[in-house]
Amino acid sequence: MVYVLRSASADLRYVGCTADLPRRLRQHNGDLAGGARFTRRGRPWAVARVYGPFAGRGEAQRAERAVKRLRGAAREGAAGARAAGGALSAEAPVEAPPRARHPSTTPPPPP
Repeated sequence: MVYVLRSASADLRYVGCTADLPRRLRQHNGDLAGGARFTRRGRPWAVARVYGPFAGRGEAQRAERAVKRLRGAAREGAAGARAAGGALSAEAPVEAPPRARHPSTTPPPPP
């Protein structure tokens, strides 16, 4: 699943991907070893939004990239997350935008 954390002490958000969200949140908050360096500042962290579950890790990582492209409150689904009071909820997977092909790998147009 893909998760969005919101800092309680600063205007920061963090996006990650995990199969065990309670354990990962404890890592980010410093209760267990292994949290991301970025989340050392801004503690304590709270879950703002959860996307998933996904069929596999690759699908979850594509969704994570799509969420990371968003900025600020858009990562939390803005109105939807606020209307739900920031509660955990399983949402439909976030679709990653189609990848642009590099010009050198694009086949030439037909004659």
